[in-house]
Amino acid sequence: LALDASGAATANGTQLNQSTYHAGTNQQWNINPLGNWQYYATGVASGRAVDVNGYSMDDNAKVDLWTWANVGNQKFVLGDEGGGSGYCSVVFVHSGKAMQVLNNSSAVGAHIVQYTLGANGHNQWWQFRAP
Repeated sequence: LALDASGAATANGTQLNQSTYHAGTNQQWNINPLGNWQYYATGVASGRAVDVNGYSMDDNAKVDLWTWANVGNQKFVLGDEGGGSGYCSVVFVHSGKAMQVLNNSSAVGAHIVQYTLGANGHNQWWQFRAP
């Protein structure tokens, strides 16, 4: 399943979900380097950044779209997972928590949240692919 801006919405606060890949621009992301191994991602459809809502430090805090503001809840580092398998963790700079699928769900539409790094396994592993 792919990282997806829910309902192809583009507004601030749009929940990110996982969904069946369909190559829509709401599932395409630009990964932008900031230096010091930090990045931020913007949606092709929205131009908005992947963001932990409200600068929350909490487990299960919503990951959504928001206007790029160059703040820690929009910046992340990538961790190699799976020993060179091509999977990585996306760890937010402000909290040190990883982007994951809520409750290890494999369902279409499951919400994307942040959670303690390493706590829940493969639902924190992501792979980047060309559209």
